[in-house]
Amino acid sequence: MRRILVFSLVLALSSSGCAALRRFLSEVVQKPTVHFVGARVRSLSFLGAGLDLSWRIENPNTFGLKLASLSYTFKVNGKPLATGSTKKHLEVAPTETSTLTLPFDFRFADAANILLNFYRKEEVGWRVQGAFGFETPAGVLEIPYDQKGTVPVPRLPKVELLGLQARGVSIRGADLVVSLALRNANRFPLPASTLDWSLTLAGQSVGRGTLSPGTVPAGEARRIEVPVRIDFARTGQALYDALRSGQVEVGLAGTLTAGPVSLPLNAHRTLPIQ
Repeated sequence: MRRILVFSLVLALSSSGCAALRRFLSEVVQKPTVHFVGARVRSLSFLGAGLDLSWRIENPNTFGLKLASLSYTFKVNGKPLATGSTKKHLEVAPTETSTLTLPFDFRFADAANILLNFYRKEEVGWRVQGAFGFETPAGVLEIPYDQKGTVPVPRLPKVELLGLQARGVSIRGADLVVSLALRNANRFPLPASTLDWSLTLAGQSVGRGTLSPGTVPAGEARRIEVPVRIDFARTGQALYDALRSGQVEVGLAGTLTAGPVSLPLNAHRTLPIQ
């Protein structure tokens, strides 16, 4: 009945001019309500993250609404990473509700001033601003929006020195094995990687090399053994005496390369010699 009344009034007003018709329609058309539902972290890695932002649109009118435009400016860490508009297909039936989801993917390198400092954060802020445009009998009705939130930042992997085992010691040198654990505290696996390492004992450099620890599952650790051959003629008496004391200070420094991302690793600990 209301649709017939509106149609009749439109016909009646059409003869009095377009301006009057537009004024009438703008009073008849009720503004849809746009609620921000929330953000879902769709993907997360050391490279970046994917977010799905969702809105619920309520149409109080007795006629359907169609999304005509959707503009956006997406920022992470205060830096604009995406600006534009999308022509997503969305129709909201009369007096019904529909949900719209807008995906955003970004790289941490694009949002960080210094990438290493960025990884030391627990989370980083995002913000999206723009406007929904809905087709109505009165023309396109724009509704602005401004949402904020945070996304977790991946935790740097940690290396822990576990033990030092002597497999052979003489007055000429020693064969040692350093055991360590590579820990991944993230909710995603640490991909297959390479570890470039350098080792010190009692403050002296005793070796360097490259290892392939493989994939470390989410929330787990991988044990790694690093064999080291020491020549006392090169290192001197001090290291020989330190090893004979039964314990020694061990230092490990390295770079873990996982795909295009390189992450620093450092650990120091005094270990008994087994």
